[in-house]
Amino acid sequence: MIERVIEDWLDNASERGYQLPFCHALSSQGYTVVHMTRHCGMEMGKDVLALDRDGTPCAFQLKAVGGGRVSLRHWQQELLPQMGALVHQGISHPAVPPDRPHRPYLVINGGLEEEVSEAVRQFN
Repeated sequence: MIERVIEDWLDNASERGYQLPFCHALSSQGYTVVHMTRHCGMEMGKDVLALDRDGTPCAFQLKAVGGGRVSLRHWQQELLPQMGALVHQGISHPAVPPDRPHRPYLVINGGLEEEVSEAVRQFN
């Protein structure tokens, strides 16, 4: 029963709503969270910055889709520009050396339509 309640909450949570629990999950997996965004123009496609167990910088873009699926239109019009910033712009934070490459991650609380999965594969 508790698992179903948590699943339902996560499916319907906003980005801000699951950001802190996501950071706790990262910490429990050995990541060191160094920054959580306020969700403003300065985020540059990066909602959460963390260092993995090996010290590799990781940047996470969180997206809430309400337990639904990301459509191709949503991917092309809203997510793709943010993915460009997430992937191609370096991390600017005192805890991360400026020339250090990072691993980018898109985190959603739903699914991807089949054509979006292919678009993500090609983007990668």
